[in-house]
Formats: sequence, structure tokens, C-alpha cells
Amino acid sequence: MADGVVPINAIANGCNGNGSTNNSSQIAAMIAKLPAQGGDLFFPAGLYSIQQTINIPKEGSQYLNVCFVGEGTAVGAAGGQGDFNVAAGPTVLINDVSGGQPMFRILDDSDPGAGTVVPWYSGGARYITFRQGSGSGSAFHMHALLHSNWINVAFHGFGADGFLLEGEVFYTVFYQCSFMSTQVRLKSTCMNTSWIGGQFSRAGSYSAFLMDNTNSWGGTGPTFNSVWLEQNNQHSIDVKGLAGIRLFAVYFEGNGDDGAGGWAEVMVRVGGDFDTLVYADACYQRLSNGSVNHSFVKTEGSGKKVISINSLETAADSGSGHAIITFGNTNDLATINHARTSSNGRASNQVKLFAGSLPSSGNRLSSQCYWDET
Repeated sequence: MADGVVPINAIANGCNGNGSTNNSSQIAAMIAKLPAQGGDLFFPAGLYSIQQTINIPKEGSQYLNVCFVGEGTAVGAAGGQGDFNVAAGPTVLINDVSGGQPMFRILDDSDPGAGTVVPWYSGGARYITFRQGSGSGSAFHMHALLHSNWINVAFHGFGADGFLLEGEVFYTVFYQCSFMSTQVRLKSTCMNTSWIGGQFSRAGSYSAFLMDNTNSWGGTGPTFNSVWLEQNNQHSIDVKGLAGIRLFAVYFEGNGDDGAGGWAEVMVRVGGDFDTLVYADACYQRLSNGSVNHSFVKTEGSGKKVISINSLETAADSGSGHAIITFGNTNDLATINHARTSSNGRASNQVKLFAGSLPSSGNRLSSQCYWDET
């Protein structure tokens, strides 16, 4: 909340949380009441249908900092580790916008293309669920984020490009957020931006997280800390372009196990013609489908990929062609330390260290405390 700004209450301003009444004009009117520094829009428990795209206006050189706030907890573990119940949130904004248009647009035709953070948006959301209804567009289509915070927010059913950014993302935090059947796509530079806790799950024929940056400068890239990725049918994390990606205590399990018509072949894919750094520490992956050869990291494209994996455990229930790293370029460099693989008692399930177009021995090092349990 902006200092000294009282939140604007949705019910007090004509909104109806019955799940069918169109609240678009009322929400737009609430936004128009905010001062230049922005503020909170508070939605008491209810189901709020939005049937026309709501455009966040500009205030000077940036977009108005609107923060969408719900009542209660939107994301919480319902049945165990990783079993996030996105339906638990008492406040839900429903996308019933027709024509494939987004629910919220923070972008206009005068904005520059990818590669700039101006104009930016520093708003965000707290304790609220965004859910796809009869619409088919994004939850948010934005230009750029700067110093933006998303806390305990759930996105449900928005599909590919469900949370879409055209410009840069700087100094932004997603804390305990759930992206269920909703892709996060960044089309430009990402720097000092973290996903802490929460999950990416049930992505269909698209990567759960996609960064397809084409700029010559990629920034530090995204950081994932204590995030759960499960039941995603394609690559869970897909980074194309100049960037770095960091994973700490990230858990991959059951990707592809929901029978939706595909299997997550790769947990982290790095591609493109730019150099990319991947660092992973204290991560775990469980491989369940023997019909596909899984990889923890797979490299593609002509850019040099530098991969450092420290403390990884991977378990294979079936299959024999799995690898921790599958190379697509002999110029790549990789280091694996403290890796443990488990084949659940079957030697044929062994997970190899390396596969693909292997670099020279000087470019790859499998050292220190690597063992396989068959």
C-alpha cells in the first residue's frame, strides 16, 4: 500500500462478488480514484467476473502502481508438500473477457519494444486468485516490471502466455505464488528477480516458465528458490537468450504424470545463440516415464552454456536413457559436484551424468561424491 493511502474497497464501490455480474467498469472507476502514487484495491471474499479488459493508465513516465489485494490466503499446501490448493483463496478475479484479450493490460502502442524497462509498473498483488473463466486471454499483459511484489497469488488456467511481459523485469519478487496451467513468459531481460516458494504445475503443450530474450544483454536472469514444479508436460523451465538462471532447493516431480498428452523431457532447457549460465544447488528431480529420456539440463543452440550443479539428487522409476546433462554443443562447459542418482533397485534405470554432443573432457568435470544406487 502506498504510504498514507487508504485501500479502496470493491464492494463499497459497486462491485458484486457473485461470480456473474460484470465488474469491469466498477474496477476501472476504482483505479481512477487512486492518487498519483497508486494504492491498493481491496476485494473482499467473493468471485468477481471481469468481462472487458481493464487498462492500467500511465502516471507520468510509469504506469499507475495498482495493487490487487484479496481477503485471506490464496495459496496454501492442502494435502502435503507440493500439493497446492489454488481453490482455497476466498477472493477470485475471473477472466470472462472475450476475443482472447487479457484481463489486465499494462501496455500500450507507444511503449518501446523488448529491451527497455521504461515505462514500468511497480504494482502487484497480494492474497488473491486470478482464474480463467469463459475468456482465453492472459491474466496480465504488461510492458515491464520494476520493484514489483506478488505475494501469495494464484493464477489458474490461463495457458500459454498467461502471465506475459514484453519488456524488462527488474528487482521483482514472486513470493509463495502458484502458476497452475499458466505460463510465465518473459520476452526480454530479467535482473534481480526471484520466485520464492510456490509452484509451477500442470502446464500443457508449453513450458511452465519461458524466457525468450533476444537482447544482447540478458541481465542476471531469474532465480528460483524453494519452488515446486510438477505435472508439466513440456520443459518445466525454458531459457532462450543471454541470461543466467539460478535454482536453489527446487523440486521437480511427476512432470508429465497427469496423462494430458505429453511428457516433460527436460527440467531446464537452455537454448539460443547467446551465452547462458545455469547454477543449481540442493535440487531434486524424480523421473517416472520410461518412454522418454529425461534430462535435468539440456543445452541447445550455438551459444556457450556454462552449467554448474552442486548437490543434486535424481531418481528414475523406469527407463534407461536418462542423463543429468544432455549437451547440444561441444563448446559447452559443465561441472557436477555432489550428485546422487537412484534407480530404485533396477540397474537398467541408471541415470547417466552426460549425454548428447559431449564436449571435450577439459570442458566437463564429474567430480566429488557422485554415486549411483541401483
